[in-house]
Amino acid sequence: MKNKIINWLFNDPNGLESLLDNILFVFLCTTVLIKVSVGSWDVLVFIVLASIMSPFVKISKSTKRLIISFGIIYILLTGII
Repeated sequence: MKNKIINWLFNDPNGLESLLDNILFVFLCTTVLIKVSVGSWDVLVFIVLASIMSPFVKISKSTKRLIISFGIIYILLTGII
């Protein structure tokens, strides 16, 4: 089992990227839950980013990367976090 995971992560060209996409999706969903409990309108940015990172959305990887990059830059420039 350990050998399969290592092969999937490092030998499959999309393995590590898929793992990072899923981790980012989980963090974005957690951030949405925290921001909703506070009652902040900034949660909309995180909802959009989480919906784009969802594994069920069929968007090309290059478009995902572009939208997520602009979203993170927007978050950093506006000081939402």
